[in-house]
Amino acid sequence: MDKFYFVFATYEEASEALPNFDSDAAMHLRANAERQRIASEESFQRSDTDGFLSQWALDIGAQQNEREAALRNHGSLVIRPALADIETGEIVAACIHIMTSRFIPGGTDYQWKVYKKRDNWNWFWCGDAKRDSTFEKKGLKRVYVMAPAKMYSKGPGDHKPEGRGLSGCANYHGKFADIDYEASGLPL
Repeated sequence: MDKFYFVFATYEEASEALPNFDSDAAMHLRANAERQRIASEESFQRSDTDGFLSQWALDIGAQQNEREAALRNHGSLVIRPALADIETGEIVAACIHIMTSRFIPGGTDYQWKVYKKRDNWNWFWCGDAKRDSTFEKKGLKRVYVMAPAKMYSKGPGDHKPEGRGLSGCANYHGKFADIDYEASGLPL
C-alpha cells in the first residue's frame, strides 16, 4: 500500500505547512450553511420552540458544512498527533483509541495501538502520556502527521458505546474531519 502523509516534529510546524486557500467547494458549502441557519431562524420565528428538532438538525447541518468547508480549504488534509519509533522514525501509531474506562464508571481511557514488536507481540497498547519521557521509555516519540482526511460521524478510534434514543441524538454534533486511514496508509 502506498503511503501519503507528512511528518512534523511540532504542531506549529505542521500548521505552517498546511495549505490554506478559498476553494469553490468551500464557498458552496458555506452558502449551504448560511441557508440552513436562515431556515433554522425562520422555523424559530414561525413556531418558537415547537420546531426545536428541525432547528437543531438545521444547526448541526450548518456546523457540519462549515467544518467540511474548512477541510476543503486545507486541501482535504488534517493534522493529528502520532507516535513514531525513535530509532527508525517510522509511524507506529496514528489513532488515539477512546474506550470506556475499566476503573472509572462513566469515564474514558485514551490508548494508542502501537504497531511495534514487543515481547513476542506485533503490537501493544500504550496510554496517552502527558510527558514525552514516558513515550521515550518505550522507544517512541510524539510527532504530528499531515494526512488526507474524510468526514466521519463517529471517529475511527472511538470504541465507546453509542447512546440510544434521545440521549444518542443529543450527543450527535454532525460529521467531523479525521485521518482517512485507507488513503494515507497510516496504521489504525
